[in-house]
Amino acid sequence: MTKRENKRPPEQEEILLLEKIESSPGMSKICWKYMPLIARYTGMRAGEIAQLKKDHFKTIDGVNVIDITTGVELKYEFLKRIIPISDKLQIHINNLLQVQKTNLLFPGCESSQKHNRIKYAHGFLRKYNTAIKSISIDLSFHCWRVYVDNALIGAEIDAIDRNRILGHSAEEMTQESYSPANLKRFKIAVDKIF
Repeated sequence: MTKRENKRPPEQEEILLLEKIESSPGMSKICWKYMPLIARYTGMRAGEIAQLKKDHFKTIDGVNVIDITTGVELKYEFLKRIIPISDKLQIHINNLLQVQKTNLLFPGCESSQKHNRIKYAHGFLRKYNTAIKSISIDLSFHCWRVYVDNALIGAEIDAIDRNRILGHSAEEMTQESYSPANLKRFKIAVDKIF
């Protein structure tokens, strides 16, 4: 399989099937349920989600956000960003914050170390990607990033704002990207993800 084959969004029928996939034996049910949900509405990478702590969930200028500007080990500086939480995701986030007793939200998603670098959620990704192959051979966890990008394109969100939300490399990424006006605009954008 080439890298390109698993870079398509799931279709609506596939999303219904993906929502019903059950946790693999020995894998945290919290990881299995909430990591794909967060990816579906934010486009975050599995390694970013796996490092989330309760402290990353904030309200800034009246907008509920996931703030990964600090406290997350990321490969590149431009990956640090503030992501508005859609109304569809907020109810799940509230539930997750209540049921998870530790500050680290996903301690059971099996990370590994390779070349002096931690690969967060490595064990979870292996099991999740194997499970969703039963739905379609060309789906992977990454399909949620493509799904969010396509939803934002469909909502006529420009490339600069999509880059800011998804954490793509862009020269335009500055602290001003997260001004109150931009956060509110980004929130409207993520609320259009269905």
